[in-house]
Amino acid sequence: MKNLLLLLLLTSAAQPAAAYNLSDPETAATVLTLLTGVAWLALLIVPFGPGIIELFYPRDKMPLNINWNFVKDPFYFFKSFRALMLAKSYYFPKDSGTVEIQLSRPEKVDVFRRMEGAPEVNYPNIVYAKETLTCGEGSVFVKEVYSLGDITSGPATVFRAAGAEGAFTLGAGTQITRWAAAEGPMLAGENVSLGVSAASRKSLALSAGCSFHALFAPEISTGPSAADLPPPPALPGDTELPPCRTEGLLVTRAPVRLLAGTELIGSVKSHSSVTLEDGVKVSGGIFAEGDIFVGRNCRVAGNVFAQGSVAINHGTEIGAAGGIKSVVAKRRILLGGGVKVFGHISTQGRGEVLKA
Repeated sequence: MKNLLLLLLLTSAAQPAAAYNLSDPETAATVLTLLTGVAWLALLIVPFGPGIIELFYPRDKMPLNINWNFVKDPFYFFKSFRALMLAKSYYFPKDSGTVEIQLSRPEKVDVFRRMEGAPEVNYPNIVYAKETLTCGEGSVFVKEVYSLGDITSGPATVFRAAGAEGAFTLGAGTQITRWAAAEGPMLAGENVSLGVSAASRKSLALSAGCSFHALFAPEISTGPSAADLPPPPALPGDTELPPCRTEGLLVTRAPVRLLAGTELIGSVKSHSSVTLEDGVKVSGGIFAEGDIFVGRNCRVAGNVFAQGSVAINHGTEIGAAGGIKSVVAKRRILLGGGVKVFGHISTQGRGEVLKA
């Protein structure tokens, strides 16, 4: 259409002026009508031209190219607080004691060589442990906690924010109000609330009933005691990919279901929902405007993004050791037992490891 319009304009311009006798009223009216028609045709085509070209020659065949080097640092708060503590550590007592320092305002810091707290103790000040920190059941830390070694909390402990240079073990029912971070492995017992953010440089293991918003670790795993998730029922109109080895990018506006045993060498992109039945392998990513359900013992090598919810069932792995991938859902994330995600898990809503 665009080429036809250009041809008409060039043809009209190429005609010598003498070819038109504009003194003749009938000829002048014809020429004026022709020019008016061309002008209206141009006004009609120009606004819709890019869309028409994209329709016949689409360029948006692949998912959005995201540079994963530009992501929020999951250790930002931990590193910032650690820098403040180490900068003021010159003023701390050599063994144990309480000291007042100036941060954004005067703050008291309880310094311990090796802290072994009794049950149900309330700590109103910042806590700094030079070696290790262990607290009893029902302890409450009103302000931030930092340990140069391991942190081990008893059941039902409450932390505002806590960071460890070693391992971090959270007892059952522990609550994190803001963030938790560890240079070593992090282990969360049953029904632990991990606050706004939890991160580990080594690994992050979640027991049944844990809740979260944002997680990061080279390997995030759920315990075998967590529940299996019931798969969503097949719906009329679902696009089905049969159990065979297929290469390419699967893009659909309808709900799509990859049947058990399917191996897709590529990615899946749906303007509705995506369901992976048991044992499906996808070498790329999964992207959906709706919900994503991943069945038992699946392998997804790429990222998983949903505008709705994401549910990942028992034995499934997202990503692979040595790489960083993301599972992101706007509304909700549900994890079954024995799930592994290598990298990020994040939701604006609620993330949860289901109970058996």
